[in-house]
Amino acid sequence: MKVIDVTQLREDIHFPINRAVYKKPPKRNWFQKLYRFFTYKRNFELMEDYVLWIPKLKKFLFTPAPFLYDNASVPKLLSSLYNSDGMLLLGALPHDFGYRYKCLIFVNEDTGKLHLESCDKYQLDALLRYLCTYESGFKKASYVAWAGVKFFGFFGWNSNRKKNCNLYEDYPNLFNGGKL
Repeated sequence: MKVIDVTQLREDIHFPINRAVYKKPPKRNWFQKLYRFFTYKRNFELMEDYVLWIPKLKKFLFTPAPFLYDNASVPKLLSSLYNSDGMLLLGALPHDFGYRYKCLIFVNEDTGKLHLESCDKYQLDALLRYLCTYESGFKKASYVAWAGVKFFGFFGWNSNRKKNCNLYEDYPNLFNGGKL
């Protein structure tokens, strides 16, 4: 079972270490290329385990590596206003992890042990809004991003329910006999 040392992580905001994952598109006709231009999302891979202090919850949030996610799914028409690598970066990682596994992993501050807490879509959307506001300070912009996932996030939520992702199978090194 993994134990995390969180003694020096409360001071600053620590950002995740990612790398972009490129998917080469298949050859397509001009209409499919145009459609891809407007709908393409870059994928990122979390390279190192990520721990974030959340002052509102007074907890450390843990995301294990490697985790493949699409960061913030900002439509191309709004990408000039909302850069997925900008103000949405800090909130998108735990939000995407929670959407995929329907839970979040927290670190016990005293022992460093990990524990799961199940979350629903509405809790994860509120966490996204809080983390984006906490990082950037732009409340109105964070509320617009929150409204986007509130009204259109069910596509991603339902897609992940159909995939039937299993945290225990994807990260067996975190678990000891099927328990966290």
